[in-house]
Amino acid sequence: TMTIRRYNWDTRAGGDTHRRVAYPKCYRIAKKPSVHVWGNGVRVGSNSGAVAGLPATQYTRSSIITAMSSLADSGQLFGSWGEYGMTTPQNGVIRSASAGGLSGVGVGAANASTSAEATRNNLSFANANIPGGGYGKWGTISAQPNIGGQFTSNVRNHAGNVSLSSMAPGVYNATAHVVKISGEVGAGKSIIIKSAGTVIIDGSITYAPSRYHTSSDITQLVIVASNIIIRDNVTQVDAWLAATPNKDNTQDGIVSTCEIDETPNLTAIRARGVNYANGLNANTCNRQLRINGPVLARELQLRRTFGSDRRGAGDIDGFNDPTEIINMRADAYLWAANYISNTTGNITTDYTVELPPRY
Repeated sequence: TMTIRRYNWDTRAGGDTHRRVAYPKCYRIAKKPSVHVWGNGVRVGSNSGAVAGLPATQYTRSSIITAMSSLADSGQLFGSWGEYGMTTPQNGVIRSASAGGLSGVGVGAANASTSAEATRNNLSFANANIPGGGYGKWGTISAQPNIGGQFTSNVRNHAGNVSLSSMAPGVYNATAHVVKISGEVGAGKSIIIKSAGTVIIDGSITYAPSRYHTSSDITQLVIVASNIIIRDNVTQVDAWLAATPNKDNTQDGIVSTCEIDETPNLTAIRARGVNYANGLNANTCNRQLRINGPVLARELQLRRTFGSDRRGAGDIDGFNDPTEIINMRADAYLWAANYISNTTGNITTDYTVELPPRY
């Protein structure tokens, strides 16, 4: 509170001598980080009765809800989006953007904040027969796939932490309760790491540069664990991340995109729930993270704070910078198809069609 008396506060002749008081007001200055999903869609929940241990109202109400922000002067919208479709189960809702609905080039979405919600949901699945309308509430969604169950042959035990640069191709069972993983995966290697405990990615994970002549030459890393924790210094993860919950589907299955502590407190991470942004500010976890591969989790804790602000005076491009990028590249599709079919065929293009205009 500020109080002023007499000195230069009233220029009127004969003004009174009462104090002038400025009453305090509290403002919270914050930003809304965003996540962009490239090359795939976003799917949550399930209508399948295979989700043991949970009442149907819990696993069928999963929703996709992300924050949006707009500029006061132009009304342009910024926020999270998926490049393809978005799907929620019968009791879920979608309040986000599909089909890249907020993916304007450089300066945010072209639609103003008053635009219809439909312009942001061209590929959001909706059930028109549900009372109240809206997006989401889709009818049939099967249970999430069991990624770890695909890799059961020729499994070797591995004790201790993992240095990917020196690891041979194969399927490994990491026996330690907490396993740290980082490094570069050698060209042409397929490495699958399974853990019943927690995997901590404490350094960036990358694929070595290589040329692919057949689909079996594709480099790929798959990490399957109860929980997958990414440290704050990590900026790139080239891997599949599959976090598997307990048999009752009530605990674990967490992927956290940022933890500061060298040995994160798993009990605290589990307890966060929907409040997983607690303890964050603009100066923590403020590096952009790119995950090149699919992410499957019971609970995805998006904890980065990068972007979503001006890069400089008058430069609004920074509002379009995502905090996390989850990029489902074509190499993951090709590798998975080859791994399942166990073939070594060449990668061929069946046909191409070019339509005008072409620049």
